[in-house]
Amino acid sequence: MLVAGLTLATSAQSQPIIDFDAMPEPYQTVEIDLDGDGTSEVASAFTLNDRFGIVTIRPPETGGNWNIDAAFVVPINLSDFDTLEALPNGNLRIHWGCFACGRTHNHRSVTVDWRDDIAQVIGYDDTYADRLFAAVFSCSVNFLTGDAIVVADDIDETRELATDTRSYPLSDLGDGHLPQVCSTAYERYNDDFMHEHFSDQ
Repeated sequence: MLVAGLTLATSAQSQPIIDFDAMPEPYQTVEIDLDGDGTSEVASAFTLNDRFGIVTIRPPETGGNWNIDAAFVVPINLSDFDTLEALPNGNLRIHWGCFACGRTHNHRSVTVDWRDDIAQVIGYDDTYADRLFAAVFSCSVNFLTGDAIVVADDIDETRELATDTRSYPLSDLGDGHLPQVCSTAYERYNDDFMHEHFSDQ
């Protein structure tokens, strides 16, 4: 009985020990109202390694929607944009890319909304500059409608395309690979295209 009593008392009184001092500090934090309930959530960005970062979305310390409390692996941001952007409608935009990496300068972002009780990617934007030819191309995808717009700057070429891909969980973002509709559209802009349209610039 004594052993059982001690075990019960120890189980009831023991608490997990969390070393808050050992936790990494976020390099950026923004407030958003992702679920539109009038209470802001807190999104924070952390560095994980040389390829990936972590974005957390959590309720404020004073309360809020505790169903929104998660962490997501995202591509590391080496662009000249802040990683996190709070949009006026409460959505969150996550930026990444690489500034002046070899021949290209690349910037990508996803727009995140809270739908069906999960954080979902509802939009994708990509812009890249071919530094050799001073050419800029962009692809913007709305996963709610399936509409995609591909633009070749300087030559005023705009293509309106469509995709069957719809919004997906932010947890599936992974390395942030381009939507298929964008990568297929970009195949047009090969070196032959560059020489034809940009060589004299």
